[in-house]
Amino acid sequence: KDLESENTRLKKLLAEQVFENDLIKDALRKK
Repeated sequence: KDLESENTRLKKLLAEQVFENDLIKDALRKK
């Protein structure tokens, strides 16, 4: 297993989580 590609994949997953959290926070604030 390539460690570098695994790290990149995890970082992408984390970035997506953070992005979704920001979207949810924005949606809650607009209500």
